[in-house]
Amino acid sequence: MTFTGHSSQSVAAPLMAMGELLMMAENVAGSRTNLRMFDTREPRGPLKERPGEQINGRTKDAGALRGSVLVVPSAPERLSGFFVSDEPSRVPLRPAGTYQNVPPVDYPVHVALGPQDQFWMQGGSFRRFEIKSDGLKPDPNPVVPGRGVQPLQQIGDQFYVVRQPMFAKASIVTQADRDKLTIPWRTTVGGDVIALTQLPGDNLLYATSAGGAGVVSANRLSSGGFEWRSMVELPIPAATNTGLFAAGAEGRLVVAANLPTGATVFVVNSVGQAESTLTASAPLVASPILLADCIALPVDGQILRLPYRGSGSSTGGASEPWGPLGDEPLDRQWTSVNAAGPKELVVVSRSGKLTRLQSQANPNAILAQVAQVTLADEVEVPAVVSGGSIYVVDAGRTLRRFDVSTFEPQGEGPLEGEGLSLGVTNELALVVISNDEVVAFGADNGLKQLWKTTVTGFMPAGQPMIVGEHVWWAGRAGELVRLSMKTGEVIERVAADYSMTLGLVNFGQERLAVAADGVIYRVNSLLEGQP
Repeated sequence: MTFTGHSSQSVAAPLMAMGELLMMAENVAGSRTNLRMFDTREPRGPLKERPGEQINGRTKDAGALRGSVLVVPSAPERLSGFFVSDEPSRVPLRPAGTYQNVPPVDYPVHVALGPQDQFWMQGGSFRRFEIKSDGLKPDPNPVVPGRGVQPLQQIGDQFYVVRQPMFAKASIVTQADRDKLTIPWRTTVGGDVIALTQLPGDNLLYATSAGGAGVVSANRLSSGGFEWRSMVELPIPAATNTGLFAAGAEGRLVVAANLPTGATVFVVNSVGQAESTLTASAPLVASPILLADCIALPVDGQILRLPYRGSGSSTGGASEPWGPLGDEPLDRQWTSVNAAGPKELVVVSRSGKLTRLQSQANPNAILAQVAQVTLADEVEVPAVVSGGSIYVVDAGRTLRRFDVSTFEPQGEGPLEGEGLSLGVTNELALVVISNDEVVAFGADNGLKQLWKTTVTGFMPAGQPMIVGEHVWWAGRAGELVRLSMKTGEVIERVAADYSMTLGLVNFGQERLAVAADGVIYRVNSLLEGQP
């Protein structure tokens, strides 16, 4: 038994045996670590402490030892190298140099040592180092940026790196050549599907939160299975540290990656390939919208018009943003931006303004305001555009319907609670309100209330779907709810294995439920009541 006197919770990294020595990394005040060395030669008495070293940073991850070379990682993303000797007449630790990543990121650091005084590190990226007489020398070309989530695995000359990108929760498994730092392959596990659009033949074009994109055929959707690799892995910039924005229309997908001062925008075509890479002058705050002659990009307080007319025809850069009408100030926040035609958008602001914008190329390339209406109350719930109308739930506890082209009122329905979510089909407008009720209004009868029902703990994901005499709606918690279209009676609640993200969608003959972790359920038989 040996009393070391270290403070509670000051030791986070595992102890390391080094021949006859045992090293303990003790975190101390001032974000520093004492590397304490103990001689284990005397098994019957207390361990004798030998001279150690102190390093900068707090040590949480295991060090790596090969022969007489030791590398100790400390946070944030710092490495300290030592030459080790367990001979009683020599100093246990002799410094060999340090390395501090810039800018430092407090990620787990995994280290693996190799031959010829080389070692490899996965922290915020995968790097190769050499231990020289004048310190630790990193290869100038790091690869596979992202947060390492498992210790490095090595087979022969190849490392297998498991990491999470800074913009997604998915895990990316990458093979990396240890000497050339080349990447023969990578595969992604757990990337959410963030956008879908239908292609001819009921094929599906998709984009994932990890930057993958591709096409799934109708036959593949029917048979199920696992897609091992996306058709394209978009070159998401390493500085991207927020989630991707994506949307689909007209057989294309637009995927945007935010940077500190702007955004990189990718257009994915109908064969699952990135046909264009564009640049926006500000980060996005909502999903882009692909119009006939441009891409509309919602940024802080503005909608940017990014000229685009198909592969190879973009002028790049963002043209003039839309501005206020006359002296009226511009709202800086909105709840939804929806396409309202080939060249028009409807923007619903939190203050209650509905603004229709039109893409114009002459005499100036702008998104011009062509109509506006102001409600008496604020709007927090995203509006829905469907069948030539726009449906809005305001803070005055009223569902309102307007003609999307003229903003002429088409009906209103009072609510008995605060509106939380809105879903629209051809026949019904459904509002989830604060007392766990779903209220149904007729979409084509001036929003006359048809029924209401209680669905405890239900918060929808995506839009509802009518199948026969029933309304199906996906819940964020991972369930499908079936209601009677005529009475609102809850027929059943079907649990899924994952939480829902995009909810229920129709793709030709296929009915799909899109869930987290990249799972797409084919639910034809469930929704249609078939065995």
